[in-house]
Amino acid sequence: MKQGNQRLSIAQLNAWRQQKFGLFLHFGTSTYDGIEMSPGTISPAEINPTQLDVKQWVQAGKIAGARYIILTVKHVGGFCLWPTAYTPYHVMHTPIARDIVGEFCAECRKENIAPCLYYCSWDNHNLFGSKTPSMTKWEDAFVTQAYFDFQKNQIMELLDRYAPIAELWIDIPHVLGRNYRTLLYDAIAQKSPETVIVYNHGLSMCDGSVFNVAKAWPTDIITIEKNLPQSTGGYAPWREIEEKEYYMPGEVVETLTDGWFYLPNEKTRTLAELLGMYLVAQARGCNFVLNIAPNQEGIIAKEQFALLAQLQTEIQRFEK
Repeated sequence: MKQGNQRLSIAQLNAWRQQKFGLFLHFGTSTYDGIEMSPGTISPAEINPTQLDVKQWVQAGKIAGARYIILTVKHVGGFCLWPTAYTPYHVMHTPIARDIVGEFCAECRKENIAPCLYYCSWDNHNLFGSKTPSMTKWEDAFVTQAYFDFQKNQIMELLDRYAPIAELWIDIPHVLGRNYRTLLYDAIAQKSPETVIVYNHGLSMCDGSVFNVAKAWPTDIITIEKNLPQSTGGYAPWREIEEKEYYMPGEVVETLTDGWFYLPNEKTRTLAELLGMYLVAQARGCNFVLNIAPNQEGIIAKEQFALLAQLQTEIQRFEK
């Protein structure tokens, strides 16, 4: 079998692929201001999940049969779910003053679920002179050296504090540019060699048939956001990039409701639809990750929790 030029071995990547199913958790400023691409202007005093139950979040993954869970630790709003040393815009300055990331990682390990972290490069709060896609054309957005240092320092802080992290999911990577992406990738790989490093490919060519090197290279896997792999031939993990061959499995990422964050009265997908997406992703050679969103009280709605349990029952029935 050919080995390719990727950092992780084919055996390591196939072990990641055998996890099959993961959950995504989105919680942050968008939960409270109702804006997916949050401006990051909401005060930490307004982020007050009075019934916060991180254990319940992880239990949702367990009851769904997820082998790994990805927690959004900093989204577009710039608010951090851990007590970072690099900005005061973090969870310890909220009324609850709890390290959500620390609790999440501890609960995952209790349940033998791999903890994974999401970090967004687009940041409307911690700018350091950068121009985000909310300030300019999407393709013209960029970050400064000061912001890159901030992001790198925060990611190193997360890896130091909460290791081991199975998967590190970095969103909106194109704003970093190729040079900063490579520097960050190399720094993560050196700090945490076993971590699967993901630069999200986003919505362009999102069936996984084409990979935009200028937007998301280097990366260990290719994300397929809110879509399914091409129907002919399944997902093709072997790619030629800059005249070298790489083995990069695929990860389908979908949402339980219409959006990534909690919004009241959002329509929830049916059991049949969720099962269908999972089975298609598996049949076409990709992991499936389903996003759920805790509400403003810091809990997952009972009806969504029940739906996840039903999904696992149906998955088990089909995979016997």
